[in-house]
Amino acid sequence: MSERVFKLPPEQQAILDKCFHPSGTFVEFKKEEIEQSIPERFEKIVRIYPDRIAVKTSNQTLTYAELNVAANRLARAIVARQGEKAEPVGLLLEKAAPLMAAMLGVLKAGKFFVLLDPAFPKARIAAVLEDSQARLVVTDRPNASLAREVLNHSGLIEVESIDSRIPNEDLRLQISPKALAYLIYTSGSTGKPKGVMQNHRNILHDAMPRTNAYRISKSDRLSLLASGTATATGNIFLALLNGATLCSFDVQKEGPASLAVWLLREGISFCRISSPLFRKLCEVLTGKESFPDLRLIQLASATIYKSDVALYRKHFSKNCILATGLSSSEAGFHRDYLIDDKTEISGNEVPVGYAVDGKEVLLLDDTGKEIGFNQVGEIAVRGYVSPGYWRNPALTRAHFKLNPNLAEDPLYHSGDLGLMLSDGCLIHKGRNDFRVKIRGYGVDMTEVEKILCDHAAIREAVVMARADELGEARLVAYFTSLSQRSPTVSELRGFLRNKLPDYMIPSAFVMLDGMPLSSAGKVDRSALPAPGKSRPELDTRFTLPRTSAEETLAKIWAEVLGFDQIGIHDNFFDLGGHSLLAAEMMRRVERACGERLPLTVLFTAPTIEGLAQALRKQRVEEDQSLLVKIQPGGAKPPFFFLHGDLMGGGFYCSNLARRLGEDRPFYALVPQGLNGSSVPDTVEEMAALYLQMVRAVQPEGPYLLGGWCNGGTVAFEMAQQLRQQGQQVSLVALVGASPRNDPAKRLARGLAYGVGSLLGLGPKARLRLFFGLRICGRFIRRFYPSRRFRRTRRDNDLNDLRHRCFSSYITKPYSGRVSLFWPSEQSFGSSKDPTFGWSRVVPQIEVQEVPGDHISCVKRHVAVLADRMKTCIEKAQRESV
Repeated sequence: MSERVFKLPPEQQAILDKCFHPSGTFVEFKKEEIEQSIPERFEKIVRIYPDRIAVKTSNQTLTYAELNVAANRLARAIVARQGEKAEPVGLLLEKAAPLMAAMLGVLKAGKFFVLLDPAFPKARIAAVLEDSQARLVVTDRPNASLAREVLNHSGLIEVESIDSRIPNEDLRLQISPKALAYLIYTSGSTGKPKGVMQNHRNILHDAMPRTNAYRISKSDRLSLLASGTATATGNIFLALLNGATLCSFDVQKEGPASLAVWLLREGISFCRISSPLFRKLCEVLTGKESFPDLRLIQLASATIYKSDVALYRKHFSKNCILATGLSSSEAGFHRDYLIDDKTEISGNEVPVGYAVDGKEVLLLDDTGKEIGFNQVGEIAVRGYVSPGYWRNPALTRAHFKLNPNLAEDPLYHSGDLGLMLSDGCLIHKGRNDFRVKIRGYGVDMTEVEKILCDHAAIREAVVMARADELGEARLVAYFTSLSQRSPTVSELRGFLRNKLPDYMIPSAFVMLDGMPLSSAGKVDRSALPAPGKSRPELDTRFTLPRTSAEETLAKIWAEVLGFDQIGIHDNFFDLGGHSLLAAEMMRRVERACGERLPLTVLFTAPTIEGLAQALRKQRVEEDQSLLVKIQPGGAKPPFFFLHGDLMGGGFYCSNLARRLGEDRPFYALVPQGLNGSSVPDTVEEMAALYLQMVRAVQPEGPYLLGGWCNGGTVAFEMAQQLRQQGQQVSLVALVGASPRNDPAKRLARGLAYGVGSLLGLGPKARLRLFFGLRICGRFIRRFYPSRRFRRTRRDNDLNDLRHRCFSSYITKPYSGRVSLFWPSEQSFGSSKDPTFGWSRVVPQIEVQEVPGDHISCVKRHVAVLADRMKTCIEKAQRESV
């Protein structure tokens, strides 16, 4: 959804009205003033405030007049060497007064600058120089040797060596507002830095709404805590184009503890700081500090948590305002949100706010169409956006879409995800490139980070995807703790298990003393360490193996999970295990021990000790393992569920059982044939065998039965047989199961459909289809490398046996209560029957739609399924009493 009119809600306007410097006289930045060059605006400020301090560092202070003189001399030196042609000039200087003078000097010479951060590796600086094609580099004495190392064909100017006899008057070159002002290089998805272009008009427009919103005046003192970024450049011009003082502080050299002292000593009134650095600052505050001059803190990051707001309210006065927002090198400053001591934040997501004057924000779906309120889409920005990427037209076309009717007003596709509330407030939902596939499911890592930060002991968290021992993507969570006692992995997994599906829970957790930060003050994800091979901190005490079987299992677990040592009481899932790793682990156990255990054994024996005991009991009657008690205890009647999962082991049952309530026993019935047991010839025989196990647990009714897919068919037949035996059945809960009618009719319908489709093809097309399918089938069976899709001969035989068993079954009328849970994305031919065929055999059928398709409804959306199933079970029990 986009905004057509720039208007803030009353509560935001009220905060704006008190956002001013008490001793300053605010001068509005008018819209027509952006139609000029940056040197024109700066020179006007110099004429008004020549003696005010423009830049202050630890060892140098320059007034506006002095800064202008230094910039003019450099500009004349550049023009004398390179002429007045617009071209890039590299800047390799310390974050100090000479850098500000150099930026202005390059612009006054009619050229555009390329920031080269001395903190970057030499290879990156050289790559940026080569890509920008800068023929000249401006540096200072501390970085002169580095500059000479990375120079290719570029010339060099040392600012300390500029002749003081060079005239210091303004050059007053005619520079268009559309002329390029700088290139900012950001990380690219290919690993190669990409240069974002910005012109004079856009930089002036970026300063305009912040000047007017934050009431920036000559009395303000602004912090400069980062260099080489669009954020730092924006702060520099926000100060220097308004007559304010820019104060520079080197965080990496001085540290966050010194930052607190510096803020107080320098009387900083406007502090723009990255959210990770803000948290580090608050760590060293005692609560006794007072920052009487600090009126506004702007967090320069999209990922801001409710806990950050709590830190602001704890450590800063009510006269200080907290600002969040959204900006980027490509789109500039385009969202703004102000927070004071009375602002209410619902949930853990802090908004990035409302529209900025001159910027239009739209949310787009995957097809590029605009979506409405309360929907998640890609954030796109129009109005004063970058001209594109330097010497990269293909990337520019991919991100900057032109409208034929608005040729000079492209729409920038940011890659950020957002949700627009009905009042126009934007919620940032992470980045598209922060989404990853985990075991086939899409995961937004930002969502996991936000929920982790809800934990009382966690200060901040970062989640990344890394390859596990099998080469599959797994989530790794990095966190810092609020206390000396760090939460254990078992504690964190238990906390997340109540809020997230299993596939979204990180496989590994790494506690850090502090997050590594880049020179821009943001979390440096590339510097996060790989998880170590040492055993994580668990709730269980480490115990070495005691028997040869436990030693063998411990070695297998260590290989599969990637640890040096594993104790016999350690939980497989607390160590980061999941269904794919479980399957691989069981395959190795079978190869090493000569015994094949069902995957379901990990429900009841998720430790090495338990698995060793299961191996010893392997010779017990095979059918006994078909009944698995997933949830022990509970006073309510038990629920028997046929999970029907031939490939995944029915792991979703643990989530289903937990959400049905810990006071209800839950038994899973495993598909026959998975553990080496025989497959009966008919569904009736299969149901009779299961009933023997069910009645051994619960001799008399009323019974609660359920099943997914073919398991639902067997559960339905079990209910039929129980009623024939005079037993009461309270409910049969079917998930995605269809009634099975006359097989001859099903075959006839299938043949009719197939023949009808083939009749539409010519003879040659039919032959090509026939031979093409045969060739594809042979190729897939022979060459397809994925372990997950390769079936053994035994698996094929098992599927054939079960297919014959179910294909001969006909669903008979049933007068009891049935609840059908039908996946919203699962089709049922062309029929419009709301009961999906069940009303012909079951008069008392209740249909509930659940999200997802046939598989995801029990895995990804199991929480919704469980909640609705729980309601049906409780209703059936009340009515059967």
